[in-house]
Amino acid sequence: MKKPATAMDRRYLRPGLGVVSAILLAALRAPAEVVVEVGALTSRPYVEVTLAAAAAFGGRIEALDGGAFRVHPFLAPPARVRVEGDWSAACYPAAAAAMTGGEVTLEGLLPDSPQGDRGFLDLLAGMGAEAAWRGGELIVRGPGPRGLRAVEADLSSMPDQVPTLAALAPFARGTTRIGNVPHLRIKESDRLGAMAAELGKLGAPVEEGPDSLTIPGLWHDGLPPAGEVVVDPHDDHRIAMSLALVGLRRPGVRIATPGVVAKSYPAFWEDLQSLLAD
Repeated sequence: MKKPATAMDRRYLRPGLGVVSAILLAALRAPAEVVVEVGALTSRPYVEVTLAAAAAFGGRIEALDGGAFRVHPFLAPPARVRVEGDWSAACYPAAAAAMTGGEVTLEGLLPDSPQGDRGFLDLLAGMGAEAAWRGGELIVRGPGPRGLRAVEADLSSMPDQVPTLAALAPFARGTTRIGNVPHLRIKESDRLGAMAAELGKLGAPVEEGPDSLTIPGLWHDGLPPAGEVVVDPHDDHRIAMSLALVGLRRPGVRIATPGVVAKSYPAFWEDLQSLLAD
């Protein structure tokens, strides 16, 4: 008979931030209890998604003081599991509705989702858009005649939506300030630098800080330029999709390598085209 785990049997791990979720999930099949210590955790909602997924399969992971986690190895998969939709992907059609004053209906999302990008819905509301749940569907409508308004946002918990908000910012009344996202320098691209450079090419000035972007709403009251510009997504799916949003209101935007969206949203261009056709 296998002896129960004791303090001496526990494994203590100090992984890098990029592998925290992988270590937590793998530890559910470890031979003994595992404590995972994390020195500084950015984008915590991604770990919250991991904890919820573990719980759905019978796993138990405790959050300890100081950012550590205790994993009790065990799995008891249920007969059926509902996999919720991806809020990261849903933010693009939602932003498109906000950008154009249109309306979009999104299915498969959970209003109480632990996904950090669920918070982008609150940002859109702060900018003047409307969102309502109806029978499990989310309806997002663009703002009224006064259009979008600028916001100041700490996006440390949803860094993937920094480019999305940056795309909306030139069309919002006032000056949008996005801060506390130094980790965006080391994503698929330097997303702060990429958005500053490409929006600048399109005629929207951006003040780039070490961990921030400041973007005036130059096009809220005035028309954007209409000349054709080829923008570089820097081999980054989120930069490409965000620059496509700009193209909904700023004529002449061409994405140099549109295929990069396949990393997270292969059907992005088809879905965007279907929205424009409605």
